[in-house]
Amino acid sequence: MVFMQIRHDRSKEFGNVDNSLGKPLYWLYAADRLVDRAACLSGFSGGETMVSRKVSFNCEEALQMKAVAVLIQKASMFRSGIWLYRGERRANAKSLLGVMSLGIENNMELELTAEGPDENEAVQSIASYLENPAF
Repeated sequence: MVFMQIRHDRSKEFGNVDNSLGKPLYWLYAADRLVDRAACLSGFSGGETMVSRKVSFNCEEALQMKAVAVLIQKASMFRSGIWLYRGERRANAKSLLGVMSLGIENNMELELTAEGPDENEAVQSIASYLENPAF
């Protein structure tokens, strides 16, 4: 049996673990706690609720790439998982390529969702930034 721990810095540690299923156990290390990979994939977050808010992205076309880069930096400061939705498409707000793949344009309506220990602060901070980007 293999125990894999994925740390915040993406380094991996291996060790032996015995389980009754006869399959390897995979765990994700999230800040100061271990979370079962199956629970993460099923959306379980230890009883925390999700916060959502619709926002309108207001930014001049010439400054959009800079605004997206600053958005990534702001989102990365929070421990919560933060997602942007454009219609049916979803992107991790901490991923430059993900956010760019949404094709965000000026005056476009987005849905911002956060889940985690600082979700309220994350949604409030990022929503206010998206509505009025200031560098």
